[in-house]
Amino acid sequence: MIVRRIALGTAFVAGALALAGCSMSIGPLPSSTAPAMPAAPAAPTAPTAPAAPAMPAAPNAQAAAAALKPIIMGNLMSASLNAASSVPPNLSSGSGQATIKLDGETLSWSVTYTGLTGAVTAGHFHGPAAPGANAGVVVPFAGSLASPIVGNKVLTPEQLAQLRAGLWYINLHTASYPGGEIRGQVR
Repeated sequence: MIVRRIALGTAFVAGALALAGCSMSIGPLPSSTAPAMPAAPAAPTAPTAPAAPAMPAAPNAQAAAAALKPIIMGNLMSASLNAASSVPPNLSSGSGQATIKLDGETLSWSVTYTGLTGAVTAGHFHGPAAPGANAGVVVPFAGSLASPIVGNKVLTPEQLAQLRAGLWYINLHTASYPGGEIRGQVR
């Protein structure tokens, strides 16, 4: 009931103000026939919204790119394998691509490759290591090493953390390059 009375009172005041504004818009009356009318009260102004916070300045693009860590969206990762990423780099024209999926604690992979100097003699996930650094074998590839190499492995919490931090890489070894012919960081 009180809300209804307030709403009716507010509507009445708004209507009176609108009517006063309309009578003022007729134009001036000759001063000899009518006394001057008092000015209509100013309509209440709507409150203004608070100013939006200022956006921070964009960082230097090079500094931002250097600070980026691998971002793993959801449970899908990949690695592009090449000779230039091997440590030390080599002159092989081989290349490869890995598709990696994390389902809970289970890591699954499919690694395809082409153009190597010979048959793959060993293949592994290595870590923890950043690009340009070497590390020991974490997960060896078992079974056939012909392209595509497929497999899966349940990981420990420590291994999961290293993988998600971008500290694992895939390395494929051949007789010509026993230390690794092509390599790719998991991202």
